[in-house]
Amino acid sequence: FLIKLESNLLTISADKKDGLKSLEEKNGEAFDEKFCKMMKIDHERDVKDFTAAIEKLKDSKAKTFAVSNLPVIQMHLDGINELKKK
Repeated sequence: FLIKLESNLLTISADKKDGLKSLEEKNGEAFDEKFCKMMKIDHERDVKDFTAAIEKLKDSKAKTFAVSNLPVIQMHLDGINELKKK
């Protein structure tokens, strides 16, 4: 995940920190392209993870969370894909 709670402070994982640094170095169209690429990768991973979780989870609250949020994540991915077409 992008952020995690560590010692009561929010921190960014090392791989996401690298991505953030890369974004900070860009502007305009180059920023937009990089941001969309990163969001597409993250959302594709999340759709895959949530879909697998729905199939495998036994905990009803966790499964309900995954079922409820998968359509939102998929909608975001669809939006990203539409932006890439323009």
